[in-house]
Amino acid sequence: MKPGKALLTGVLVGSGLWLLGSPVLGSIGISLGAFLMFGGWKFVKQLQTFPRDFRALMALLSVQGEMRRNTANDTTIPDMFAQSLAKHKDKAAILYEDQTWSFQDLENYSNSVANYFMSEGFHCGDVVAVVLENSPEYVGLWLGMAKVGIHAALINTNLRGDALVHCITVSEARCVVYGKQFSEVIVSIASSLEGGNDIDGRRECRMMCARGFASDVPNAIALDDKLETASKQPPSNPEYVKSFSGTLFYIYTSGTTGLPKPAIVKHSRYFYMARGIEKFFNVTGSDIIYTALPLYHTNANVLGIGQMINQGSTVALRKKFSASNFWNDCIKYQCTAVQYIGEICRFLLAQPVKPVDKQHNVRLAYGNGLRAHIWEEFKERFQITRIGEFYGATEGNCSLGNTTGKVGSVGFLSVLVPAAYPLKIVRIDPDTNEPIRNSSGFCEIVDYNEPGELIGKIIQNDLLREYTGYKGLSNQTQKKVLTDVFSRGDRFFRTGDIVKMDDLGYVYFTDRTGDTFRWRGENVSTTEVENTTAKVYKNLQVACYGVEVPGAEGRAGMIAIVQQDGIDMDELSRELQQRLPTYAVPLFVRVVEKLEYTATEKIIKRHLREESFDIKHISDPLYFLDPASKIYIPLTEEVYKKICDKEYKF
Repeated sequence: MKPGKALLTGVLVGSGLWLLGSPVLGSIGISLGAFLMFGGWKFVKQLQTFPRDFRALMALLSVQGEMRRNTANDTTIPDMFAQSLAKHKDKAAILYEDQTWSFQDLENYSNSVANYFMSEGFHCGDVVAVVLENSPEYVGLWLGMAKVGIHAALINTNLRGDALVHCITVSEARCVVYGKQFSEVIVSIASSLEGGNDIDGRRECRMMCARGFASDVPNAIALDDKLETASKQPPSNPEYVKSFSGTLFYIYTSGTTGLPKPAIVKHSRYFYMARGIEKFFNVTGSDIIYTALPLYHTNANVLGIGQMINQGSTVALRKKFSASNFWNDCIKYQCTAVQYIGEICRFLLAQPVKPVDKQHNVRLAYGNGLRAHIWEEFKERFQITRIGEFYGATEGNCSLGNTTGKVGSVGFLSVLVPAAYPLKIVRIDPDTNEPIRNSSGFCEIVDYNEPGELIGKIIQNDLLREYTGYKGLSNQTQKKVLTDVFSRGDRFFRTGDIVKMDDLGYVYFTDRTGDTFRWRGENVSTTEVENTTAKVYKNLQVACYGVEVPGAEGRAGMIAIVQQDGIDMDELSRELQQRLPTYAVPLFVRVVEKLEYTATEKIIKRHLREESFDIKHISDPLYFLDPASKIYIPLTEEVYKKICDKEYKF
């Protein structure tokens, strides 16, 4: 009921009761009408969120209790796998192609990994970089290393050149385990890794080839052969002191600026993220979960594989996503749950309608990035009972889950007891991306439905609220911390994500701040693109940003380059495709006379993003990366129309 009608109804009913000889009831009616008129109606409306908030609170308290027990017993992720192994020794842990890996198979493989690396002189705290495609061996590698305190650095297999070298060296990896199909990539950077990190007084970065062997990498070791002869017995490493709060492995994240950074994932954080999915979306040990997402990201390796490790679920793993085979795989493996990112949902909907769309047993799809405009269509076409949309940052302390199925929402914050929540949404300046502070120097919380940056209060020594940041990058770690937010000395983690919240507390993702955008399921670092472009043409001034493309999820890359004699668009397109991951190659190029800068010499990109590649409002020369020729061609009206009419497939 609208406020005006509420007041009118209260007055009329109250007056009627008064006239009928019930002055007390009449007064109550009039008072109730006034209460609803002057804001009370909002409170009544928000009362409906109590069951939602209560269920979330009970789930959180349950996880917190488990966290305390794990802390007291120093229960690690390998310990949790051992508990599942004891219950499900012969059960399928991972289904892959035509293979079935039981929990015992995974135990044997991971034990051989642990024993082999110890026999080669690796110690607790050493780092091994992993550049490998999705496979059961991938899980066995990091799990085996974790059993003896070695930390895997899980590297994006799309990276090439300087970005790949950076990821290996910043992690201080003493070894690179790579898949046979990546031999050429490793050869191209091998010289940059010579003299790597110190192992027992020797300066080297060892190379080990897994899942086959290619001899083109100098001094490479055939890891498969070594593991075949290694002991399958549980390893014992006296120097490894198990700790629930200790480091498990590193997952790389773009954050909002710069090159990929190795986010520290502790055993506690792995457990919390995986258990949160179970509690939020009722994933059980009897579920068979299908994932075609890459294991170097949190979604698959923590939120998917974590269900197998924590509670004995089975994971059906695919090497690489295929829209045409997605539902066939789900039928083949009898899956009951699937993982997604928004792009996957769009690709599946773009497929021709087929009987298999509804012949599967999938009841739950969980992930992030499912857009509101295709949410219901996705559920209806594929007969998915429940969508489990969530929000989270690998390195951060901000997590949300949409437990009620509210279309388009990534989760919720309590509007009944907002002070109890450690997550806040604050106003930021759209040009500088810095928080707007009031006259007292403190940040301001946004109003309902007003965009702002999501931040999370940092409480060190609290495993749910702490922030550990990135390995070897203390400056980058500190850049994600906001201080003196609501009181002197308080500290909050900056997500770099713009969200808004409605009056029931439902939160909706809006955009990213800083210099990162998402395309083809990956975070693109504009700094990496700018630096790479500048290397092609020395001292070239360039700005990279993401722009929306009709019919495509995320934002495509676009660069604005300052006019310079001698720029060859054919050469530029070839060089960028050779030096950058496929998803990071800019789709559009704009040639400008100059770039605008802030007082602190930061490029102002807002107007560039707003103008996008709209030839109707841009007089500068524009170019488009033709999907057929892979060369930049002039963005003519004809090409522009084809893009807008969705004739190009991205």
